[in-house]
Amino acid sequence: MPLKDQVRNYAKKLVENRPDSSALSGMVRARKPLALMFRDDVIVPNNPSFPLLVYRGAVVLNTRSFDPATVIDTLFETNAWGRSWRDTVYDFVHYHSQVHEVMGVACGTARLECGGVKGRIITMKAGDVAVLPAGTGHRSMWRRSRVYAAPYYHHRHVGYGGGWGHAGWGHGGWGHGGRRHRGWGHHHW
Repeated sequence: MPLKDQVRNYAKKLVENRPDSSALSGMVRARKPLALMFRDDVIVPNNPSFPLLVYRGAVVLNTRSFDPATVIDTLFETNAWGRSWRDTVYDFVHYHSQVHEVMGVACGTARLECGGVKGRIITMKAGDVAVLPAGTGHRSMWRRSRVYAAPYYHHRHVGYGGGWGHAGWGHGGWGHGGRRHRGWGHHHW
């Protein structure tokens, strides 16, 4: 992201009305994720160990007190996800080779191609959250309204899926394959 966009993003966050932890807890719903594995398709490596996780309706965004984008930002920041930006998903296939990504949809509807061109198209709407392990290809195929995605990146590889957010999400602190992992936030989604 260009430096001027980073500065604008940071300045906006300084003046936003952000929910405190008790308000934030009331906006999170326990959900069982849709877990999708993708194979290396020669162009996109995808992740051989961890699936893409999609949590439908995980965040309640119909509050009048807070901007939906601010709710998602606050939720992810509270759970140690950093390097955020507010925009839509790129419309070309890309992946992050060294970092996992969590993405929340604040408004609108979008169709994302995940796993590369041989992957799967997933429709996401406001309140949905997706966790993409490092190497997972993704791009925007279509969007309606003011679709906003808040991607966050996690650099510490301390576990995956078993603890990336609020209570009730994910696998209660258990990683995939029955392995116990340290969570990525104060709460385990």
